[in-house]
Amino acid sequence: IKSNQFVILSHTSSVFLVSMSCEKQQQNDFSKIRAKLSEFPGGNVSLAKDEHSGIAELVLDRPEKRNAMSGKMMVEFRDRVEELENWHEGKGVILRGNGCNFCSGADLKFAKASTARDGLEMSEWMRDALVRLQRLPLVSVCLVHGPCFGGGAELAVFCDYLIAADDVRFGFVQGKMGIVTAWGAGTR
Repeated sequence: IKSNQFVILSHTSSVFLVSMSCEKQQQNDFSKIRAKLSEFPGGNVSLAKDEHSGIAELVLDRPEKRNAMSGKMMVEFRDRVEELENWHEGKGVILRGNGCNFCSGADLKFAKASTARDGLEMSEWMRDALVRLQRLPLVSVCLVHGPCFGGGAELAVFCDYLIAADDVRFGFVQGKMGIVTAWGAGTR
């Protein structure tokens, strides 16, 4: 093992060498991850920008699955954050879920259909998207209501401010699944 790498052991006993220099992820690697994530449909992530107020609204829209993030939604989320990076007139962004809750995390059917390598790549993708969200020159506010577990809780804590309804239930349930907060929330 080289000095800039560490070993990831998964529950399937696969071993991966992962570079510690996440910032230097090659764009062509992300295009492969994009293609793989796009194979898992369901829901969408919309972005509405109000040019007059400078406030944008980023909405997770898959209420029938409690806004669980499909691969397609992960791709759209990162794309929308990239749009916000280029919105120079913006002042703030509100992140919310459509329907009865904010986000219940990653779609478990998608997770179960994925290999350990797929899971690693999905984590790299979402970590990149959330770090980009965190670094936006906009004030970010997450509106949370209902169950907010796993990846949903990770999404919420990457915002500058979090406003929680009285019915919210947070849970970093990744440990029960034998994984860490792979999208990077463990550092927040």
